[in-house]
Amino acid sequence: MPIYNYKCSECEEMIEVFHFINDSGPHSCPQCEVGILSKTLSDFNVAITKEYVSKSKTGDLVKKAIEETKEEFRQEKNERIEWSPE
Repeated sequence: MPIYNYKCSECEEMIEVFHFINDSGPHSCPQCEVGILSKTLSDFNVAITKEYVSKSKTGDLVKKAIEETKEEFRQEKNERIEWSPE
């Protein structure tokens, strides 16, 4: 069940509501009981599949970023391993 964010037109209170996609959300503000609630844009995640990564220009950028991150991690790890107390 998705989480939807709503904002009150009067007191500007923000609330989160769990409901199904086809269900209508709340209409009046539970805080001030006067304002009308409107749905706002909320945070979201994007999942990139391996197939998408292998077939797109964006995928090439993602692959490059992953490889650069791996290389930085390897270098950092090697620096830690090579360090010795004096």
